[in-house]
Amino acid sequence: MDKKSIVLVLGFLCFIIGFLSIILSLVGVQLTYMLWLDNMGFLIASTVKLLMIILGLSTVYFFTTNRKNL
Repeated sequence: MDKKSIVLVLGFLCFIIGFLSIILSLVGVQLTYMLWLDNMGFLIASTVKLLMIILGLSTVYFFTTNRKNL
């Protein structure tokens, strides 16, 4: 795998984990490996999860666009 593929996979994982964490926290369920984040409080946990979603989407966007034609 080249560098672009690895970064795209990490971007998608970051987005999926952040999105899934927010949806599950609305229902009252937490992901086991994100419990340390949920124990910090709702505001901090929600902010970090939203940042994960934004970071994941922006990573995928920047690595899939062809900047030579822009």
